[in-house]
Amino acid sequence: MRYLVISKGLNISQLQGEVKRCGGRNLKVAAASKQIFCDLDDAGKDKLKAIPGLVVKDIQRVGTDQRVGVDKALTAVMGGVMAVVVTPMMKEGS
Repeated sequence: MRYLVISKGLNISQLQGEVKRCGGRNLKVAAASKQIFCDLDDAGKDKLKAIPGLVVKDIQRVGTDQRVGVDKALTAVMGGVMAVVVTPMMKEGS
C-alpha cells in the first residue's frame, strides 16, 4: 500500500534511511517538506509508526481537484461574475 511518511524532527536523509530500513519501496522524496511517499507492507508501516518523530499516513486518493476551488474563489471575489484572463506567453529572447 502507498503511504506518506512525515518527519517531525529527522532531516530528510535520516528519514529516507529509516524508510528504506523498514522496507520502503518506490520512494518519492519531497525534501522541502520533509516528506516521503513510498510503498510499505503492514510490518514496515508498523515499524515506522513506532519511531518517535515520524507520522505515517495511508494515501486514500490522489487527484487534482484544484480547479473547482479556484472557480469558487473567483466567483466570490468577482461577486458572482466569472472572468477569464488570458496572457500571451513570451518567447525566449523577446
